[in-house]
Amino acid sequence: MTEEVLAEVPAPEQVETASPEPEVSTPEVTETVSKTFTQEELDAAIGKRLAREQRFWYIWQLYAYTKCRFAYTTTSGRAYSGYNC
Repeated sequence: MTEEVLAEVPAPEQVETASPEPEVSTPEVTETVSKTFTQEELDAAIGKRLAREQRFWYIWQLYAYTKCRFAYTTTSGRAYSGYNC
């Protein structure tokens, strides 16, 4: 057997078509800690909210009363007789 030697053709240089992506280090995800409220904190928050609503309701009632009374006395010429405006 005779060995035939093929012409050794050097392989062409490889051309870089895309740059390698740099390694992106992802920061570690920390667990979010949810805040828990004590019963005293909840009572205080709800108490503040109720007090604010009561003040609003009281002011609104005064406004409605004076508006209704003013409208009633100016249009009819009679004294105010109730909330029926």
